[in-house]
Amino acid sequence: AHVLPNERDGSEDAEPHIRLFVAQQLASRPALIERWLIDSGASTPMSSQRDFFISYRPLATPKRVWLGDESFILAVGIGQVGLDVKSGSRTSRFVIQDVYYVPELHGSLISVSKLIKRGYDVKFATDGCHISKRSTNELIAVAHEEGDLYVLDAMPAIDRIHLTVLDNTEDETYGHLETVR
Repeated sequence: AHVLPNERDGSEDAEPHIRLFVAQQLASRPALIERWLIDSGASTPMSSQRDFFISYRPLATPKRVWLGDESFILAVGIGQVGLDVKSGSRTSRFVIQDVYYVPELHGSLISVSKLIKRGYDVKFATDGCHISKRSTNELIAVAHEEGDLYVLDAMPAIDRIHLTVLDNTEDETYGHLETVR
């Protein structure tokens, strides 16, 4: 997905449009609807699963998510999603902020570019996509390849989440919560 300037005035501050190229694969693979994909082409995280959101607000004006065939679907809300992510025998809880709710997406995407901007390293290898915290080099998660897509071993954490903000910057997108043992 790519965020583009608004067509009305072309300014960077205007409401952005989102472009998405993996939507056709998601729609044709219903087994992925509740899974999270690591997407190197996505510029923002998004999900079609409203029940994954631990906080949510509707968008005053829906945003168009442009598909590869030049049609579009709508992002109608934005919020936070909690995830319990497995890495080996350990499970860590994370909150992803600024996730768009896109009901017609048929799945959920995590943006590689957002991960990198928030202090994570993302490495694609033959055994999967490795995500590690840059400051500590700690392996956070591994997404395994399934049919040319990288699927994260994660479950929605929608029961009891208390957000801990690690870096209180206005652009903070990912917050590590706790290690669940």
